[in-house]
Amino acid sequence: MITITYPYAGMVFQRDNSGAAYVNVRGLSDSAEVTIQFTPVQAGWGNASVTPKKVSVDNGQFNAWVKVSGGDYTLNVTDTANANNTAQLTPIGVGEVLMLWGHSFIAGDPGYNADATDSRSRSVTTARNPANSAEPSRLQNLDLLPLEFGRITNQRGIGPFTLNVWMWGTFADEMVKRLNVPVLLYGASFGGSQVYMNLLNIEKKPFPEPFFGGLEAYGMPYRPVEAVMLKYAKLTGLRGVICEHGGNDVGLVASGQINMREVFSKVVNYTRGLLGHQRLIWTVSLEGKFLGNPSTVLNDQLIDVLNTLPYTYKGIDLNQPDTVGSFRDDGGIGHFRGVTGAEKYLEMWLNAIKSDFFTGSVPYVINPPIGSANTELTTPVSSLLANIVSDSNTPAPRWWQTESFQWAALVVWVVGLVSLAGLFVLKTLKAGKS
Repeated sequence: MITITYPYAGMVFQRDNSGAAYVNVRGLSDSAEVTIQFTPVQAGWGNASVTPKKVSVDNGQFNAWVKVSGGDYTLNVTDTANANNTAQLTPIGVGEVLMLWGHSFIAGDPGYNADATDSRSRSVTTARNPANSAEPSRLQNLDLLPLEFGRITNQRGIGPFTLNVWMWGTFADEMVKRLNVPVLLYGASFGGSQVYMNLLNIEKKPFPEPFFGGLEAYGMPYRPVEAVMLKYAKLTGLRGVICEHGGNDVGLVASGQINMREVFSKVVNYTRGLLGHQRLIWTVSLEGKFLGNPSTVLNDQLIDVLNTLPYTYKGIDLNQPDTVGSFRDDGGIGHFRGVTGAEKYLEMWLNAIKSDFFTGSVPYVINPPIGSANTELTTPVSSLLANIVSDSNTPAPRWWQTESFQWAALVVWVVGLVSLAGLFVLKTLKAGKS
């Protein structure tokens, strides 16, 4: 009997810029050897010629890393000696993984939601349990969050936090069509939140006033971002962040209480640090007139973020005249509402996210541990080490900083010191004789 214990059905692993990802396959078997095979779910949805991988079973367990090209696959694990002894898991995707972050505009209108139509458009289930005051909707114990992946539907939500799928299911469908790979979305948006509130969470500082009845005590609104970075992205990898945020900060910025470039940059840098990937691409969007305040100063500071913070990408621009209209409430400048609001917001994001968002960024990908059993590395170990050095923002050591040079220098120094001591002794003896 064979049991696949990992990965989980519906997962999408972030591909690297060569178009492939390592997938860890683990499980239990009563055989001596198993054969692992990835087969496209349907023609055109992946590489049909992925080489089967034979893996030895050790103490009833198998554990292998397989490099798989972009696509959607059925995973088969079969007893090499008995083809009737087999286990299957489907689908397993290799594609693009994105996090959604912002205020209510990204969280969307709860009155309109469109499920994804393509099975390759996926999310993880959002868990909300009103009977439990702390778990898991407040995300305090990340171990309790589900690992149920599947097509984006309003019933599933866009976990770990977003209940309403808004227009994001359709957005994922369109990205799947463009890229011909699965797309996995994580939802970390919090309606009514400020970027500044996220910084207060990070710095563990008190809020000026309670946030939705005291949710700041649970690390809100930043906790969903932590859930993505500390739990989900560590499993699947992550391309980057789709973000429209700062509208609710407009009053603080206009009054000079905060500088958005400083606040935004601190939040982004801290979040990249949580993931351990300082090159994570992050979209920065411009805001329109909001909450009765003009956005000129706010947008100037958001443009400063784009100009000064590395690995940022311009998102949507709500300061354009065609973003004002009947598809929004509050006289055409408020929330996007209904079908027309969803269509407009979708159109803006589809226009904003161009091919260079993917080709010009460096994703956080999952690599096998160096030296792990049953691992076939198609990338030289030196390249993997170079990536680790680069991702930590630590430059490679110069020749005079290498360990070998420093040891050699130490030996030369000691020999020189001993020689000087010897000369001193000889001179002393000669002086005594004379």
